Amino acid sequence: MNWNSGGPGGFTQQLEIDRKTAGQYTGRMTWDKKRIYEGDVLYFTIFDYDGGDTQHKGVVKWVDELASFILAESMDSNEGYWLYLVLDNDDSAEKIGNIHDNPELLEVQDQ
Repeated sequence: MNWNSGGPGGFTQQLEIDRKTAGQYTGRMTWDKKRIYEGDVLYFTIFDYDGGDTQHKGVVKWVDELASFILAESMDSNEGYWLYLVLDNDDSAEKIGNIHDNPELLEVQDQ
């Protein structure tokens, strides 16, 4: 896909966009006003009433069956945490990259 933008004085710039790397905007932002797109990877906290809060890393993914964006462990998974609930409860969720530019973010580390 090509995208043209008119600049000052009629200057036009043409950019190549790979459709596989263009993510859908979720309509949500992180606490520091970064837009969240499908394919972005976030660090976030799931809070527990008993104080057993846990840190997670997940990829933003649309799931048709839920009609919602979730934070999943991988793009292959349809299970995870609802994005809107995470962002409503964790005001420090952090966008750390995306699966296209930073695929290593989702690699499982051997311990």
